[in-house]
Amino acid sequence: MYNYLLYVRKYSIFTNDYELYVYGVNTNDIFHTIGEFYYRSETKISRLVYVECTQQKLDFWAEQGFKIYRFFDKY
Repeated sequence: MYNYLLYVRKYSIFTNDYELYVYGVNTNDIFHTIGEFYYRSETKISRLVYVECTQQKLDFWAEQGFKIYRFFDKY
């Protein structure tokens, strides 16, 4: 379904702390996608990590109760 997962710690004004979000992307150029993610972000990002997407990782995040958001790369 996705080539990569982005683990992003973004600032939340509701909790006054950084929260973890998981994004799924389909791209051939992950570094361009990361740059576009920073550019299009509306909140402060403290950390962004990318990993290759596998079914085990998708299952793990589903078990932990995280929603995987889809990020559309305009490139």
